[in-house]
Amino acid sequence: MQKLLEKPLNKKEQEDLEAEQKKKIVQKEHEFKQIKEIPLDEHFKNNKDLASRNSAIIKALKDGYTQSVEARRGVR
Repeated sequence: MQKLLEKPLNKKEQEDLEAEQKKKIVQKEHEFKQIKEIPLDEHFKNNKDLASRNSAIIKALKDGYTQSVEARRGVR
């Protein structure tokens, strides 16, 4: 474990870490939640074909949405 922690981050890992650190977090009662950058409906607004829908799914996942949230919204 020590060796893993001492290993420097590569450029992509550093960018991913910085993006996560920039996300805003709000507290409601005893629960903390990340504020999403883009509303879920916006991610799927202009889907014309399967490829654009799949791309929107990946972007929504990167924005912090879970697959179950996407499925419950009836994303097509």
